[in-house]
Amino acid sequence: MGHSLGGSTAWMLQHLLSINYFPGHKTSANMIRSLTSVSSPLRGTTTVHMMGLKEEGGFRLLSLASLASKGFHIYELMGWKLIWDFQVDHWSKINAKRIFTDGWEGVKMLLIWLITVLVCSPFSEGKDNAPYDLSVESAARINSKIKVNPKTFYRSYTTSMTRRLFWTNWHVPSTINFMPFLLLMSSWIGRYTKKNLEKSVEELGDKIENWFESDGVANTVGQYHPHSCNENYCYHYKDGMPSELKSRKEIEPGKWQVVELNNLSHFCLLPSIRRTPLQQRFFSDYLQFLNQVDGFVENLECK
Repeated sequence: MGHSLGGSTAWMLQHLLSINYFPGHKTSANMIRSLTSVSSPLRGTTTVHMMGLKEEGGFRLLSLASLASKGFHIYELMGWKLIWDFQVDHWSKINAKRIFTDGWEGVKMLLIWLITVLVCSPFSEGKDNAPYDLSVESAARINSKIKVNPKTFYRSYTTSMTRRLFWTNWHVPSTINFMPFLLLMSSWIGRYTKKNLEKSVEELGDKIENWFESDGVANTVGQYHPHSCNENYCYHYKDGMPSELKSRKEIEPGKWQVVELNNLSHFCLLPSIRRTPLQQRFFSDYLQFLNQVDGFVENLECK
């Protein structure tokens, strides 16, 4: 199971396993029996475009994402991992501790490194990073090379916190009971469009207005699954958790089950210090899904 980018990462991992990407190891896509994504931008998200992503990769100067990436590097430089550890040591090999261990030489190295990343951040420049892979165009290109594994069970939990605004195609928050920045982001996503973005969406056989619905971070339609919908590829639950429904379809390997959940933000299903009834229902539903997968495989082996 992976939340947000974690779901997209799991999808890519299965592909890498299928092509024996890891030297010295014999791998297969069958090593992953079930793959579950939660609020994951499997088909990309327009959020990175809104934040200033350029077509050639990297963010526009002084765009929101460009400024945020610089703040990110300063945060890592100071070594404030007690607040949150982003686990990006491969990008931040130098931190403020070198002032105490290396003296003046450490100060000099820190300043050189800081100037370097502020001018050209490896996190937000070029194409070898998560922001670029999360663009609609890049996600489509990646997904065109990857196929579902016929022996893997797939499920995605999608979240939405918006509703259509009366007679328009725009989307606005369904309620005000969300964090302020999510209310702002969902309102922005709910009407954001540009010509190059419209073109990318149209190449997917979709319309830009279908991408206005979101959970404040990821477009809901982009969370469904990596490829376009068809009856042989996916099945959608629109009325709640499958385990709580009186009738539900049997799980099938190689076919995506999409559980559409409304009035939930990007973070509502994440575990928290204080467990909520919603989170308990979600994990109970997920556990039942895993039990179904095990039962299906056991019956298959018995035959």
